[in-house]
Formats: sequence, C-alpha cells, structure tokens
Amino acid sequence: MIDDADFNFRRLPGGARLPFTFAEIAPLNEWDYAHFLGVDGTGGGGHNHGSMIPNATRFGADVDSLPRLQSVQNSALRRHTMTRFDEDRGTFLIRGLAIVGDIFTVVDVVVDTLAIPVSIYPVNGDFVRRNDYRGLDAGPAPLDLRSSRTGF
Repeated sequence: MIDDADFNFRRLPGGARLPFTFAEIAPLNEWDYAHFLGVDGTGGGGHNHGSMIPNATRFGADVDSLPRLQSVQNSALRRHTMTRFDEDRGTFLIRGLAIVGDIFTVVDVVVDTLAIPVSIYPVNGDFVRRNDYRGLDAGPAPLDLRSSRTGF
C-alpha cells in the first residue's frame, strides 16, 4: 500500500511526471456513471455487473451506484501500482488495487491530461466477470495480483 505522501506524486517510466496529482483528479459524475452502465452513447463502457457490452470486464454486483464506483476509484488510486500514457488516446491509464470492504479488485482508472476521468474498469478480482465478443458471459476473471504489478 502507498502512503499519503506518495498519493500526490507519481512517476512514469523514464522519470516523466503526471501533469496533475491524484488529489486533483475530478470526482466521478453522472456521465461517468452512464459510461459505466454502457448507456452514454459511446459504444464503450458497460462495466456494471449486468452489462452485455462485447469484450467488457464487469465489476461484481456490489458496485451498483455512483458513490460505490467512486469508492472503488479512490481505493485504486490510493493503492496505485503503475501508470502509463496512451499516446493514441491522449490519456493516462492508472492501475491499482481497489479494496472495498472485503472485496479485492485490480482496477484501471483512465483520465485525460486535465485530470478528468474517462473510464474505470476492472482488470480482474473478486466477482469480476468477462464478456465475450458477442457480449455474453465468458466466465470469471479471478483476482491475479501479478497483473497489478506487471505490464499492461
């Protein structure tokens, strides 16, 4: 786990720095929650437990509200393990371990260069499931802590 001093400072590979601190990342809003539900019109998102978005990973049923999703994001940022810049999309992908109650989930938080959230989705973890290319359930994505420490 990281300490509070580390919470506001992150290095990228090669010594580059994020242009913001984690404390400056905007809170999630209704648009973010609509994206999470897969109803924002982008064709993406859909990381809620009932989603049928193709190839999406889905949080367990316990992530069922905007406040709960915010608590997952906050926890993942506090337990950040790596960050990378996606040059194609112009976004930062921040991977961390979210621990909410007794549920552990490796989570990717995607933010733009102005620290505005773009997406949040589970990589794997307790109660996480994957959809196949048709949007049908393809089974569990059990917790694998190696994915929180190694590449994307």
